This record gives sequence, C-alpha cells and structure tokens, in this order.
Amino acid sequence: MSISFYTEGVNYLLRNKKAIRTIIMRMCQEKGYSVGIINYILCSKQIIRKTNIKYLSHHYYTDIITFPLSEEPKVITADIFVCIPVILENAKHYHTSAYAEVVRVLFHGILHMIGFDDHTPEDIRKMREAEEYWLSEFTILL
Repeated sequence: MSISFYTEGVNYLLRNKKAIRTIIMRMCQEKGYSVGIINYILCSKQIIRKTNIKYLSHHYYTDIITFPLSEEPKVITADIFVCIPVILENAKHYHTSAYAEVVRVLFHGILHMIGFDDHTPEDIRKMREAEEYWLSEFTILL
C-alpha cells in the first residue's frame, strides 16, 4: 500500500502529505476498499492537455485525469494526473484558497475510484457533499 506524490513540469510543494494520506485511507476503508498503489502526478497544463488528448481524445485542459489500474476488485490502484495551474485558476474563479482546492481535487480523484460520479446534477451534488465532508475531516487533522 502506498500513496505517492510526484511533480512533472511544475514546481509545487504539497504540504501535509501525511494527513492527506490518512484521509485517503479512511475514504477508501469506509467504502470497503483498500489502497494498493496510488500515484499522484502534479503536473503542468501542457502535460495534462497532452495526456487528455492521448488517452481520452479530449483537446482541452482539465484539473484531473484518473487512470484506474487495479486488477483486483475493491483495491484502489491508480495514476492520477492533477494539473496545478488549472486548479489555481479554479481557486481564483471560485474564491477559495489554492491549497484547499488542490486538496479537494486530490480527494475528488479518489471519490471517483470509490463509486462517486459527476455526470448528473444529483451526482454532482453528492460528489460536492463528499468533497466538503472529507475536506472538513482533513482540516481536523491539521
């Protein structure tokens, strides 16, 4: 079991990794999943767009792309690309702190892996509620 953070094409120092890992473990465990290997790649706009084009045929920037890699049911193994510049732009747009938005997106990727979706208005509502819940749990650890 491991949760790792890497940077590619961006200079960003992620704080409180231990607390982030703790919350991710709890998120998975509470839904009956275990953590295999989760690699977060904190990256630039160029890398996220190139990844989006290559694997999803989407020709635009996004804040996150999650690649589930698990070969076992109920085990979360994934590479998760997180675009720091897009997240920072979104934080300004939504008038939230940059750090809170980064952590929200990290959790968002895991929520997708444990059964949450964001295609319908009801799905979006449930996803946002889960994000808010786990962000509040995260802040308790700080």
